[in-house]
Amino acid sequence: MRTVKDIPADLRPIGRAAPPVNRALRLRRSFPLHSLHRGSKGPAMRLLLHTAVFVALAPGAMITGTPPIIVWLSDAEVAGTAAIAIAAVVLAAGLAIFLWCVADFVTRGRGTPDPNRPPSELVVHGLFGVVRNPMYIGVVTMIAGEAVLLLSPWLAAWAAAAIVAFHVRVIVYEEPTLARTFGTSWESYRARVPRWLPRPRF
Repeated sequence: MRTVKDIPADLRPIGRAAPPVNRALRLRRSFPLHSLHRGSKGPAMRLLLHTAVFVALAPGAMITGTPPIIVWLSDAEVAGTAAIAIAAVVLAAGLAIFLWCVADFVTRGRGTPDPNRPPSELVVHGLFGVVRNPMYIGVVTMIAGEAVLLLSPWLAAWAAAAIVAFHVRVIVYEEPTLARTFGTSWESYRARVPRWLPRPRF
């Protein structure tokens, strides 16, 4: 008489499940559904999707969500040709800074800008080697570009409010968290790289 021990391990029932059910469950554990999407490269694609969603919901709301409301309430109008040209340069610079930082978070830090899924490695290269918070600078720069485009003092005030909010967040939350997470690596980086303004290099 055969016992459970005589049945191959991959066919042994889980609880009262029949062998075919057991086999399906084991197969599912060995090959999760996302692994079937070979083109997605699994974790890398999920990381990119997480980053894209967060950027659209958080910084995206500050840059493209709130400003239209401010403009609508203040009846701002598009500026002249010269201001448009200046605004385009400022907006492009801010966008380039922001996207560069996001790319470094994903590729070098192997994380996202989302505080719930931060980089697992301290990012100290690229723009993060010039100042410690270039991503926030990129966001504020884009809002400033919008203020120039519409000659809106209210958008300028929104940019100033963003600066204050980012500064408080950095001091109260981000820097203590980085110190606990990365220890001496963070302390060395903090001593070497300024928080906001680049140090002159001669």
